[in-house]
Amino acid sequence: MATAKKTKAVAAAAAKSTGKRYPREYRREALRQLGSGRSLGDVAAEFDVSVGTLQRWRLLAASEVTGPKGESLTAENDRLKKELRELKTELDIAKKAALFFARRKA
Repeated sequence: MATAKKTKAVAAAAAKSTGKRYPREYRREALRQLGSGRSLGDVAAEFDVSVGTLQRWRLLAASEVTGPKGESLTAENDRLKKELRELKTELDIAKKAALFFARRKA
């Protein structure tokens, strides 16, 4: 329970932050370096970020839930919404074509 509250607090603080933004791949690479056994201080110095920032990135990465394809649930949700939108458009076109040809034969 405390971890969930802490993660929500970290996410809220990240959303409110007006500081420097780092690209996703930059953050991932820093986290990969941490995962390879390097210390927080070393990685922070190399990537020119604070230790607190690295800790926040690590907490946020750990809290990301992944879907069946290994992508985050938000990314999967966005992908599925886009696919649904495209399929609805295709269905609307097919319906209009069917009406057009049905009227033409009559």
